[in-house]
Amino acid sequence: MNPSPDEPPLHPSELNRTTRVRSFVRFLAFLIIGVTGTLAWQSYGGPARETIASWSPHFAWLAPPALPTGADHIVTISRDLAAVRQGVDKLAADIAKLQAPQQGTLDRTSASPPSAAVVPARKPSPQKR
Repeated sequence: MNPSPDEPPLHPSELNRTTRVRSFVRFLAFLIIGVTGTLAWQSYGGPARETIASWSPHFAWLAPPALPTGADHIVTISRDLAAVRQGVDKLAADIAKLQAPQQGTLDRTSASPPSAAVVPARKPSPQKR
């Protein structure tokens, strides 16, 4: 892309413009490649992971874990549900503990309402015409 000896050199503004256009085209190309790769990985991620993991033991971490089958699967789900139930029960107990002092404070304040100061109503003054 060097100018021939007969052509005058490019003006700096023209160089800047061509550089910007090339940079933008390069950016768009990388963007399109990235979006395409992401969509392909989302569509074919499972089989792609298995294929890559089969190439070498170093890539074994990419392979999805083997799912338990039949009765093992039911036992695993039961354990997980039991753990979730224990967590929910613990959270409910913690919330009850946190709300107990607040309820006591509310009961004490609601039992003795503050005395309201009675302000006499003002009578409107007669208007002069």
